[in-house]
Amino acid sequence: LTASFNQPLGKWNISMVNNMDQILTGSGLSITNYDNTLIAWDAAGYTNKNPGNLVPLKYCAATNQRANLISKGWTITGDAPLQNELYSTNSGAWNSANTWSCKRVPLATDGITINPGHIISVPTGTFPVKNIVNNGTVSFSLGGQIQLNQ
Repeated sequence: LTASFNQPLGKWNISMVNNMDQILTGSGLSITNYDNTLIAWDAAGYTNKNPGNLVPLKYCAATNQRANLISKGWTITGDAPLQNELYSTNSGAWNSANTWSCKRVPLATDGITINPGHIISVPTGTFPVKNIVNNGTVSFSLGGQIQLNQ
């Protein structure tokens, strides 16, 4: 695989695969696509797989599914949880976990990215936003916006 191969692989039928060693090495999977792959493979019920060393892949929303796969006999090494970084997964309220990756509201220590076309509404009195702007970071992708509500 090459780094440009960035797509979810959850629809792949891996039931008959015996050797998955290094299947994702150099794949360039984004956090979202890696999350979606783990979520789908867990839902499919696959057992006893070893995808090899997954450095530098990061996961966020699939923490529980990754743990489920390990409990089903998978050997998963080299990947890591995304820490202190969140990105918008859709437009929505700042203080709604459904707006953000990892399904949690941003903390003052997080770096935030608002993705293209997403509009994040900030209710009056939402103090974590001020903390993030002062101590963390907020990045805007093309078309990402913050809307202040009063």
